[in-house]
Amino acid sequence: MESPAVQRVFGLGGCGGRVADAVARATAGHLPATVIDCDFASLGSLKACQPFFLGQNSSRFSGGQGSGGDAASVRMAAEEQSGAISALLDGVSLAIVVAGVGGGVGSGLLPAFLDLAAERNVRTIVFAVTPFAMEGPERLRAAGAAISAAEGKGDLRLQFSNDDLAGRAAGITLEAAFARATDTLAAGMTLFWRLGAHPAYLALDPGALLSLAVDGRGAVDLGVGRGRGPDRFADAMEGALRDPALGLERRADAARAALVGVIGGRDLRLAECGDAVRSVAGLLPPGTPVRLSVALEPEAEGTVSLVVMFFRSWAGADESAAAAPARPDAGESADAAAGQDLDVPTYIRIGLRIDPA
Repeated sequence: MESPAVQRVFGLGGCGGRVADAVARATAGHLPATVIDCDFASLGSLKACQPFFLGQNSSRFSGGQGSGGDAASVRMAAEEQSGAISALLDGVSLAIVVAGVGGGVGSGLLPAFLDLAAERNVRTIVFAVTPFAMEGPERLRAAGAAISAAEGKGDLRLQFSNDDLAGRAAGITLEAAFARATDTLAAGMTLFWRLGAHPAYLALDPGALLSLAVDGRGAVDLGVGRGRGPDRFADAMEGALRDPALGLERRADAARAALVGVIGGRDLRLAECGDAVRSVAGLLPPGTPVRLSVALEPEAEGTVSLVVMFFRSWAGADESAAAAPARPDAGESADAAAGQDLDVPTYIRIGLRIDPA
């Protein structure tokens, strides 16, 4: 029997470190994390991560006050400490890497870290976070350069915007916006870990998630929601899709594929899983593929948690979209308008892929 994948989160820089620390705390250490940074204050604020100081042999970073946005110096420091960084991967078979790009450490370290992981035959899933638009064009250009430098490296790269993660609630403070961006991404990553870590009928284990690398990478929109009690599904769906600040529902037209994760207790109903798929599929352009994963947790009885990802790029999506029929007129059945054979099961007609446990 094949051994289960040994997973570890690696946070690169301040943004990555905050998210990695939040994930480690949310999983009570079951998903351990290491944070690499050259800022003593940031490393000192971590509560649940193994810290690694980058630049201990560099005069530029000797003060431990950060990189000053100097990605080139970070790359040189990473080369000087490549052996020590590589040793952090000992015993790891799947590295979940989260990095904010556009600054110094995340931008400079990400390509080098992925190269070291490849040398060790460690699979990688990258969560890359781009800056808020208000941070200015220079940081946005630097983020684009960092994404380009990491192109072709790693197994799966998912890209998120801080603006989308934080939402656009009127009057939100700067501090609250950064905190919400961190919390949204950490919550999504934690829910995905739970989908693979607990008994599931439709498992999203690391192998299934890495299989997404065949079809999907690039920009992703993320929504998370939770509900409890008799209206638990409606409340969870409201949070995942219809949060007015995050606005995932408004970005559905840009989606080329969707991944839906449902977590509940043993009282989770089949109809609730079906409603989750139908609710998401109903927002998407006709023919858009939807994947479902379901996990059961005894302690989640009476609750439902949802995580939804919209992929903006997907292999074969352009061809399927071009062949897809137009949306039906009001009052007309979508299936009838599409000329679909109603004897074919719904999950096949809407393009639902079931990944077996």
